[in-house]
Amino acid sequence: MERLDKAGNARTRLAAALRTLHQSAGGPSLHAVVRRAAEHDKHSPLNTSSISEWINCKSIPGRKRELAVLVRTLLLWGNSSFDSQKNAGLTIGEIARIERLRLAAQAEKRSPTAAKEDATHHWVGRPLAAWSDPIALEVHRPINVAGSSNDLPEYLERAHDQITANALAEDLPRLIVIVGGSSTGKTRAAYEAIRKLPQDWHLHHPISPNKPEALINCLQPGKLKPRTIIWLNELQEYLFPASGEKAAAALREFLSGNDEVVAIGTLWPDYWQDLTQARGPEEDDHSQARGLLKHAAQRIDITPDFSASELEELGNRDPRVRMALKSARDRVTQYIAAGPALVEFFMDSQQIAPGAWAMLSAAMDWCVVGNSNETTEGFLRIASEGYLDDDQWGTLEDEWFCASLDHAMTQLRGAIRPLTRIRSRDDDSPGIRYRLADYLLQDARQNRSAIPVPASFWRGVLAAGDGFYIPTYAHAAEDRGMHETAAQLWAPMAMDGDPVALASLLRNPRADQIAVQSMTASAIDSLDQWDSSSLGWLLQELRDFPEWSGIATERVSRRIATLPVASPIDMGSILESLERHGHLESVAEYSLKIEQNISSIDLTEPSEPLFLVEILRESATDQAQRTALVVARHVCETEISVGNFALLLALMHDTDIFSEGVRRLEGMLDKVDATNLMQTHPLAFNMRSLGLTDASRALLRRVSETIGNLSIDQSYAPLEMIALLQEEGFHDGAFCLAVRVSKEYDPGLTGAAAHTLRKLNACAPRSVVEEYAQRMAHSGPIIPVEDAAEVADFFGELEMSELRRIYFARVNDFLLREGS
Repeated sequence: MERLDKAGNARTRLAAALRTLHQSAGGPSLHAVVRRAAEHDKHSPLNTSSISEWINCKSIPGRKRELAVLVRTLLLWGNSSFDSQKNAGLTIGEIARIERLRLAAQAEKRSPTAAKEDATHHWVGRPLAAWSDPIALEVHRPINVAGSSNDLPEYLERAHDQITANALAEDLPRLIVIVGGSSTGKTRAAYEAIRKLPQDWHLHHPISPNKPEALINCLQPGKLKPRTIIWLNELQEYLFPASGEKAAAALREFLSGNDEVVAIGTLWPDYWQDLTQARGPEEDDHSQARGLLKHAAQRIDITPDFSASELEELGNRDPRVRMALKSARDRVTQYIAAGPALVEFFMDSQQIAPGAWAMLSAAMDWCVVGNSNETTEGFLRIASEGYLDDDQWGTLEDEWFCASLDHAMTQLRGAIRPLTRIRSRDDDSPGIRYRLADYLLQDARQNRSAIPVPASFWRGVLAAGDGFYIPTYAHAAEDRGMHETAAQLWAPMAMDGDPVALASLLRNPRADQIAVQSMTASAIDSLDQWDSSSLGWLLQELRDFPEWSGIATERVSRRIATLPVASPIDMGSILESLERHGHLESVAEYSLKIEQNISSIDLTEPSEPLFLVEILRESATDQAQRTALVVARHVCETEISVGNFALLLALMHDTDIFSEGVRRLEGMLDKVDATNLMQTHPLAFNMRSLGLTDASRALLRRVSETIGNLSIDQSYAPLEMIALLQEEGFHDGAFCLAVRVSKEYDPGLTGAAAHTLRKLNACAPRSVVEEYAQRMAHSGPIIPVEDAAEVADFFGELEMSELRRIYFARVNDFLLREGS
């Protein structure tokens, strides 16, 4: 490395060398440099702000590649042949010279002098070397076995480890999300990956005052030192809470910059699906999180299996692995993380410590019903009583709760506790919480979703008093027909003007409608005309209540000139309500404002712009029609999936967008995964409506030929595909799909169960229908209970009286045990 005597000399000389190259190239604009680099390297990492900072000595290039691209572009500015042997030799030498300057500048930055400068800067995070304890980063403590050390077991690499290493070597900033089930090694894989980074890297684990706010705070300018890892283990804890959308939006914006930072998180597959699954506008609580994961994150799935020979060899060296291989060969990481011991402990507690068993049962049901793995002492104290029969309750001591809580927090095999007390260091925190072990949560989701909860459960929910959980439990109470309980849960939110709570209470037959109407009127009177998001949300929720919707829409219409543009989903809801209530002049005025501000509207979220286009296209005003065309053209310029593109063309079938887009659509069809029914069904349907019958039939033929490989999920797509295949004459495919559905399909709602029965009855032999009906009668879902009658009625239509009796008995038993 070149000798550089003065502090700061390397950085200064690097900037001077880059300025010389820039001047030698004729001093082109930085925008021109970026464009020229992209012409010869489509993955060019350059942007104007970074180049400006390097040339003006404000920062140092973080990686060799971005420096090499810049040097090569400037050095060969006037030469069209970038690939000649002569030019290659010229650039290699110059890149090597300037790379030495970059390395010297980086070393200089880490010198004692630079350290003193850092001491005056309020960076967050600590050097990687300070994070030598993996347990501090939430890696599961392993089981304790005689003859084993207290360290983590030796790490065996799997296929995902190399993918993670490659991702860490890519351009920054980045978000890497490692996805896998409970105790499959996600956090350990992330920990092992960052251990290989140079020790000048730092790591920040944002957790206080709470995880979403801590993440938002650390992303503020000047908070993160270059070459920092943001540790986001259990990423759902940053994205699901009420402030999770703000955290997701902040991280999305941060990742669009050029900071040398990597965010690395872990997530269960079902959490990934919950956060990325497109929903209707009335229940879309995670649009920012969905955009973050789908458009800004690199997902890396945990490779499930280890090399058998490597495991056997490791078992010879480590008794913990040897025990895991003997007891649970296909769940080695879970066993080492004490997963099976948790389930055994829970089952044994019913006899050994009934109070602890009741407490864990209540905690598991809290998690299953409410999708949260933390609960409160108030809930546990009240809810647990209902899980014990009279004999069990009578044997408990007066101080049963504290003794049961201590037992439920027993540390198993020196590794993990069924319940863990979470005590915040923040004085403003909501107090002590109790976290259910991940493995118990996963087991509960598989085995307790159809088990009734006692009446004490709902008394405990009411006593918990945590607003973050209210909507989930209120909806769950409604599904069970417990309208009084639901009304009690919704009331505090409704008094604060929450649109979902107001609409739910307006529908609730047991709510005090005079009080609800007063709260609704107050919410409308308090409308903030500058808050388009809240306006769109309220109008969407009040859609089924014409009187209240009309009053709110009238207020919006009177001040339409001051209403700003917002997200496509909110603007669509506003326009739809204005149109429905006859405020056509306001529709035209607001549509024009959308058109004039189109460049400032985020159109990258797939479903939202299409909803806006559909509302505009259905309008009776010419201006809305023109705006629909403008929005649709801009959507065409985004990265749009083939299914959404087909829907867009169907909406714009009589415009020039249709004629220009059909060829593009046909070019996208070969890349469609025929086994993905969530994509293929709407795509084939929309292509038929576009008149692309041959292309639609070709796609359906591919689906019909791959029935055995189709993914049978819980959506309506498999059922609708059966009908579509039949309509197009692919009867064998429809039959084979019906057989698979009868054996594998498990819808989460009774309405879907009845729908499935009707679909199968329309296209499948009696034997197939009977097989599915048997499954539904004996083990099918019965929530929401108000829909259960439809299933029972259809059993009657099919003359399956015995199955109808069995199903009704299950429903009645459920209601009796729920206490509703």
